[in-house]
Formats: sequence, C-alpha cells, structure tokens
Amino acid sequence: MRNSHLSGHDDRKTGPISSFATLRNKILTAVLTGSLMPLFCLAAALIFANEGGSPSTGWLIAAAMTPALAVAIAFFVARGFRIQIAELREVLVAALDGNLNAQAEITSGDELGRLAGLLNRTFERPRARLQESVQRLNVEVSRIAAGDLTVEITVTDNSTRSIAESMNNMLSRIRQIVSHV
Repeated sequence: MRNSHLSGHDDRKTGPISSFATLRNKILTAVLTGSLMPLFCLAAALIFANEGGSPSTGWLIAAAMTPALAVAIAFFVARGFRIQIAELREVLVAALDGNLNAQAEITSGDELGRLAGLLNRTFERPRARLQESVQRLNVEVSRIAAGDLTVEITVTDNSTRSIAESMNNMLSRIRQIVSHV
C-alpha cells in the first residue's frame, strides 16, 4: 500500500483497484468505440443501400471506415498519453539538472495526472530544506560581514555543506592571523 501522505490519494478510502480506474476507462472507451465502429458502418452501409446505392458499395465503405476510425481513436488516445509522459520526463530531466522548481502540469485526473501531482510534491521538501539552509547561511555570513569572527557556521544541509566547511576553514585561518597581530 502506498503512503497516502505522499501521493495525495488514500487507497484505504477507494481501494487499490480503483487507482487505475480513470486510465482503464480511457482505454475501455477507446476499445468499445473501436468495437462499435463496425455497427455504425453497417448502419451507414444499409442506409446507403436503401437510397439506391449498391449493397456491395455500402459494405466497401463500411469496411474502409472501420479500421480508419479505429486507428484515429487509438492515435488520439496514445497521443494524450505520450504528451503527458513527455511532460513528466521533462520535469525529471530539469530536476536532475538541479532545477527543483520544475513543475509538471496536471492535465487530467487519471494516473498520469496523479503522478504529475506526486512528482511536483516530491520536490517541495528538498526545495524548502535548501531555502532554509541558504537563509541560515546568509544570517551567519551577515554576522561575519559585520565583524563577528567568532561565528561557527553550522552545517544543516548537504547542499550547503561544502560552502559552510569552506567558510569555517577561512574563519579559522583569519582568527589565526588576527591572533598573531
């Protein structure tokens, strides 16, 4: 079972089976529409035949329309999935490049939409920790800039660790130099 506080979706309320309901419904709609196409085409063929056309011409039209409509429906369903997945990929690539402000657009309420929301929230904590760490570092650097060489910069986050350690080494050297003067 997923952690509901991370996903924003509580499986205890709806059950794990319904978590794929929206995506499943899209696929079922496409399949059923594709399955019903022959009936619509048959109706078109019969109407064409009743208006004086040849029944074989009606069947030819029906036979040509069925796969074309099925392919068109499959194309639009697949295109929607492809666009959403490409958006999620772009956000992940941006995050790998260090952009924790990257946000996926939530375009649907299906699994891909919920995944986009989860991905957006995944970066909230690291972004907040980094901002807090940088703010704390700024406060300590401001004290140094005001002349307080007794400051010991605390390391609060791995992302600012090397800066804090370098500043502490620099302050230690400055204290040594000042003590010899």
